[in-house]
Amino acid sequence: MKFWYAFPSPVHHEVPLVRDGLVPSHRLWGMVELGSLGFEVELSSRLPKAFTPYGLQVWRLWQTFWILRNASEDDCIVAVHEVSALFFLLARRLRVASPKIIILNLALLHPKNHIGLRNAVWRVLLKGVDRIVSLVESQSPSIETHFGVEPARLAFLPMLVDCGYFQKANLCQEERFILAVGTNDGKDFETLLEALPLGERLVVITDSFNADKIRAHRSFGQGVEIYQNVPALELMSWYRRAGVVVIPLADTPHGSGHTVFLENMALGKIIVVSESRSMRGYVKSGVNCIGVPVADAKVLRGVLERILDSPKEYDMLRVNAARDARECFEAMRFGRGIRDIAESHSRGSGVGLKGTEKLRVEGRLDHVSLS
Repeated sequence: MKFWYAFPSPVHHEVPLVRDGLVPSHRLWGMVELGSLGFEVELSSRLPKAFTPYGLQVWRLWQTFWILRNASEDDCIVAVHEVSALFFLLARRLRVASPKIIILNLALLHPKNHIGLRNAVWRVLLKGVDRIVSLVESQSPSIETHFGVEPARLAFLPMLVDCGYFQKANLCQEERFILAVGTNDGKDFETLLEALPLGERLVVITDSFNADKIRAHRSFGQGVEIYQNVPALELMSWYRRAGVVVIPLADTPHGSGHTVFLENMALGKIIVVSESRSMRGYVKSGVNCIGVPVADAKVLRGVLERILDSPKEYDMLRVNAARDARECFEAMRFGRGIRDIAESHSRGSGVGLKGTEKLRVEGRLDHVSLS
């Protein structure tokens, strides 16, 4: 069995960065770990330059065509984000033969998918999926309710983090500032702005959607810095220097904040996170982080003041966070989980390795083919 990875946007540029140890392997969602387990893992070829101006839907159509043309029915497609699977599911609906299809549910439960035409389309297309893998265990019953997917085709895998990458990070002196990182509409930066203690520095790394909301907020002003499109190495520097990392979340049904949470756990940082439903199973308040109620600026302000004034009191939190990341969320566990889910539907037993580009991450020899 060969694994074909489908992404919502091209990731070919990430592969050499992972190979050179510049970014963590979890950015490839188990590709590296499946390679370590002896499987051949492939991406589609790059989109011809003539078509690049036409947007991501053209890329996704090209990716679907390439993979279906080259994959066998005994292979497995891992669609990272449900939008990556749309054209594959449509092809299956049209009775085009295809490999097994595993979807990683990253935003399927967004409210916009629950009603109207979107919901009707998803209900029809998801009849052709082999497995939908959620990163939050409580999301599976909601997928059954909203999309009519029976429990036998639902699975749960905890989010992954490349602990080895973060364990190799050089330690540095932390500075007295608050760091908040995150994109999409699952973030609640408004509450964080209201909670910001007087005179403290807040650095926010986010997207244009949230940046505009922050600048328009009544509490935006001196001491608040906003950055966008921050490269991975620069982001790591911000992580390391921050006195406390805050992940402010709205209580949305779709997941948000997991990557930032696990990356900072692996670094052994002091983390404050909103106890949204999407964080159930991740947040262990008082053990690996400090959990605060959603949208409660008063409680959040008090927590931030105590941490900034007495960071040494939270040293055990750092130790527990790093240990929890290693024991519960190490990336190899995710790779094995994808393997097990795929093999539960396997129609063939052979595992072959062809000529591939070799990635070395943490001393592992992984096989990822780039067409």
